Amino acid sequence: MVANEAAVQILPNVTITSQNGSVTLEWPLSASGYILEATTNLSQSFTEFGYSEETNMETGVIYVTITNPSPQMFFKLEKPVQGQ
Repeated sequence: MVANEAAVQILPNVTITSQNGSVTLEWPLSASGYILEATTNLSQSFTEFGYSEETNMETGVIYVTITNPSPQMFFKLEKPVQGQ
């Protein structure tokens, strides 16, 4: 018996594109307080790293361009814990 599979949406949506050796990540303005974290090995913790966010009010997204990504990088947005 096969269980029904339902699509799951993970919020906030993050769009990742790669062009000319750079990686650009975009997420909605509604997640402006989130922190971008990365790791190069999924058996290790994700950690915050130095990056500069830019906002495109016209399209409603925040974006970060990483010009020197590691050959294998994993990203996630972390919602800060209240009171920290």
